[in-house]
Amino acid sequence: MKIGTLVFKVALLGGGVLSWGCDDPVPPSAQAAVKYRLDNQPQGPSCTATTPDETFGAINTSDLTSSTPLVDGDGGVRVVCKITPSGAGFTVSASVKQGPNNFGLRGQVTPGQASPVSVSIAADSIKAGYTSNPENPCQLRVDGDSPAGLGISPGKMRAILSCPDMILGGATTDAPRCAIAGVVASEPGGYVFFDNCDE
Repeated sequence: MKIGTLVFKVALLGGGVLSWGCDDPVPPSAQAAVKYRLDNQPQGPSCTATTPDETFGAINTSDLTSSTPLVDGDGGVRVVCKITPSGAGFTVSASVKQGPNNFGLRGQVTPGQASPVSVSIAADSIKAGYTSNPENPCQLRVDGDSPAGLGISPGKMRAILSCPDMILGGATTDAPRCAIAGVVASEPGGYVFFDNCDE
């Protein structure tokens, strides 16, 4: 009887430990919202594959914190991102995919200055993919007075992006180039929102 009682108590204790683990909160899913337009470079030949306004989620261009992002796992959306402190800034690796459209960004981001980053995009509207030129990289800015909400911290980022030299996948280096331009002429480039990323 004593051995049976001991086994029963150990079983109850084990069940209690397991149930405590089940009460741990599930981390929130990664989120992303991006808005950009592929268009002509500031100087150089015309882009052969301009796009309309390309969006993932809904960006509020007046206040980035009020954007409505896509959530990883919802309706086939895939958001993978990691934003970790590194030296005076952050190492960023972030991507969002929705159907045939995707956007990816990688680089070392330093607050207080425009930071060179690499960007890749694929848009169903042009049936093609583009990557930034490593010799003329994209520039990411995470602070300033406009738009509201710019910033970066572990696991999250609100930024403005400009890419003066986007190269068509598989094209020769002397092929016509494109740029990530503002959705309207007064806008500086693309808008980027990532949240609940790995830290």
